Amino acid sequence: SRPHQPSPLFSSHLFSPSSSAASGKLSVTRVWSRSEVSSNALASALSAASPDLLATFGGEEGGGALEEVLTSGEVDAVLLILPVQAMPSAARRALAAGKAVLQEKPVAGTVTEALKTLEAAREAAAAAAKKNKNSNLFPVFALAENYRSEPGVLAAADAARKLSDPTSKKGNNVTTVSLVGNMPMNRSNRYHGSQWRRDAQGCPGCFLMDSCVHFVAALRSVSAAAGLGEVARVGARAGSRCDGEENDLPAPDTLVSWLEFENAEGTANGAVSVTFAGAAPRFALTLDTRRGAVELSRGAYGGGNGNGGRGAGYNVAVTAVGGGGAEAETASEFHPFGGLEGELESFLRLARGRGTKADAAALSPASAARDLGLIEAMLRSSEGSGAPVEVERIGGGGGEELDPLETGFGVAL
Repeated sequence: SRPHQPSPLFSSHLFSPSSSAASGKLSVTRVWSRSEVSSNALASALSAASPDLLATFGGEEGGGALEEVLTSGEVDAVLLILPVQAMPSAARRALAAGKAVLQEKPVAGTVTEALKTLEAAREAAAAAAKKNKNSNLFPVFALAENYRSEPGVLAAADAARKLSDPTSKKGNNVTTVSLVGNMPMNRSNRYHGSQWRRDAQGCPGCFLMDSCVHFVAALRSVSAAAGLGEVARVGARAGSRCDGEENDLPAPDTLVSWLEFENAEGTANGAVSVTFAGAAPRFALTLDTRRGAVELSRGAYGGGNGNGGRGAGYNVAVTAVGGGGAEAETASEFHPFGGLEGELESFLRLARGRGTKADAAALSPASAARDLGLIEAMLRSSEGSGAPVEVERIGGGGGEELDPLETGFGVAL
């Protein structure tokens, strides 16, 4: 531990030199990839931002190259960005080595695999607490799903909390929640050729699962803020709408589902519609209440100066209905992208034992497992011709409160 030194970090695949992690709050001392070519390329890109970079390593995850990185005294924390087929085992090895881990989504290919890593993280935290009682660093296991740290999603959740007023004596007034995610995955998309996302065995749901954990993270963040709790049941139909030319994704590429939330007052309903076979990109999350509505929508796909010249980000529109028959008033606010920077800052605080409940919630591995569990339930329902399916309960869970799965993850509860 070096409490007055920046924490080293290695990345397995991709790291942005312009991100906050390259701003002096930590230094990159090791770069590992399963390919020496990609590890050298990343090291070259990072060299200007991280002059203390010591070494690059290449080789398959089970080999000695990764072990050399994980046993190095120069490494306190790791950033893992791997295909989901390889990521869980690498994360468990890093946790067993006593490192803090920030892992790219999805948490695993299946909930069963995710729970194995959560258990490994709890064991690592307990072992570290017993061995290094005065340590300034913690073996945190954190999930980088971005959306929970996006300023726009946080603003939408805050608006939903105020509109729904779940503490009112009249009860929660939410009527519906809906999510639309249309993301063209044609040959012009840089992820189109991704082979690991086409592996239906190692990545069940393929592109649909990998990207939907982002969308579901936003949905669950906003609905939890509104007091709806977890999704209890779903019914869904998934299929393929690709044309085999510009769009040649493995099935399924399109999903439509209804959701039933459970809270203390009974149930509330929602809907999800996602496709990767269409041509027009759209992301819109809407929560309606008897007092008004909040809509989170994304603009300027692909960056640039679209979205009315504001660049890429999220627009949060809040419509509030006044009393006495007053007309509804809509206020709109734009939030540039900031989820990547936000989650890195949260990770640093958690790894140093200075994390808040908000940091833990943003990077919660249990919430990431619940996101995956919701998608698994939708796919199971589709396999059963749309019959209702119970969503697997993971931990104590529910709403915005952290549960026992988070204990020992670098935040005092």
